[in-house]
Amino acid sequence: MWRGHPSSISIEKIDVSNAQYAVRQYNPNSLVIKSGFAFGSCPYIFTYSEKTDTWLNEGHILYIIIGKEREKYDEIQLINYNSNGILIKELESETSFIDCLYLKVIDSPGQQKIFSANNKLLKKDDGEYIILDKGDEIKVNFENLPAQLRNENVYIVAKSYYVPYKTKTTILRR
Repeated sequence: MWRGHPSSISIEKIDVSNAQYAVRQYNPNSLVIKSGFAFGSCPYIFTYSEKTDTWLNEGHILYIIIGKEREKYDEIQLINYNSNGILIKELESETSFIDCLYLKVIDSPGQQKIFSANNKLLKKDDGEYIILDKGDEIKVNFENLPAQLRNENVYIVAKSYYVPYKTKTTILRR
């Protein structure tokens, strides 16, 4: 989907084999330069596609929130959300600490509704964390969510941080 006018265009999602994937928007406050070392990006959010009977990667949340001192809220828009909850997977070599998570739904008139996670550790910003290491995942549903969402913008909002695994550097000498 393209939005914008002739002088600016933004890509919000792409379609690959009839499945839509979100494209995270450019944030001028974040700059990442990769140079051959491991760099994490916190957990990835997946939504279930009934059409393809698979979990679709909606992207990562809490980008570059390394260490407790940088803990904060972040959000991403979910393109394929359909009331089946979300799957949070830690795919990187890191440990993620998720304190609070909720679904924000904005309907076409612009009214915002908040739906709490059904997991007691994720309901409140209280310092009680769900901890995910590489390979871990957790399914999260939301309380009082309507069975069908139509024409709404759906966002996942989380407060968290992560800590990358320490990597060993080997120096070879002749």
